[in-house]
Amino acid sequence: MLEAGWVDEVRGLIRAGYRDARAMNSVGYRQIARALDGEAIDLPALEVEIVRATRIFARRQRTWIRDEPVEWLSGPELEGRVE
Repeated sequence: MLEAGWVDEVRGLIRAGYRDARAMNSVGYRQIARALDGEAIDLPALEVEIVRATRIFARRQRTWIRDEPVEWLSGPELEGRVE
């Protein structure tokens, strides 16, 4: 996503006035916005930081869902369902 222009997307959102939008605090956007505050962007280091933040977020999600009740479905109610 970085190679596809994610940094330019975030730069454009900041220029358009969305710096304080809630979505700019999501994983990846937050790290890129912070990197844009600096003088130069180190893409390899930025990638490592985004991957790390994603893993931490996923771990928190797994912890949260571990204690949630789950209703498993099987049989005809799943036919034609896309996952």
